[in-house]
Amino acid sequence: MRKHALIDAGIVTEIINLNDESYVEEAKKHDLVVDIDDMSSQPEIGWVLNGSTIAPRIVVVDLNDRDAQQQTAQREFGLKLVPKMIDLVGQRNLKLAREGSSVNVTNLASQMASVKLLLETGALKTARTVCGMLKPAFPSHSDILNIAIAEVTNFLSTNGFE
Repeated sequence: MRKHALIDAGIVTEIINLNDESYVEEAKKHDLVVDIDDMSSQPEIGWVLNGSTIAPRIVVVDLNDRDAQQQTAQREFGLKLVPKMIDLVGQRNLKLAREGSSVNVTNLASQMASVKLLLETGALKTARTVCGMLKPAFPSHSDILNIAIAEVTNFLSTNGFE
């Protein structure tokens, strides 16, 4: 028994073990039956016949589709991150108020609104950059901004968007 690729319409449709007798029967049913037992790179179902070579199918990725998928993923991530960041900033503001520390909440809210919008629209790299720029202006919130930066960076790198 040897391993064979059954090929129909130029595509490997099945991989099976055949002896001489079963080879003859399968050859009647398929466009081509190729002995692959000694091949160093073993073909798989879906591979294509390219001339006299069996090779993996080359998948052409439509860049517009990829961009749409990435944008959706980034926007959905941003929408999940926004409530966490709002809660962390709100908790910090309550703590600072309780301690009697002064925080320009109006200015902070104005700046965080732009970060919120960027996150909600999936502009994660820009949101990350803005968070970094805000840290010197809001030192009492820099650790929270670092959380946003870290979460965005982790998401982008984990998903290959960096």
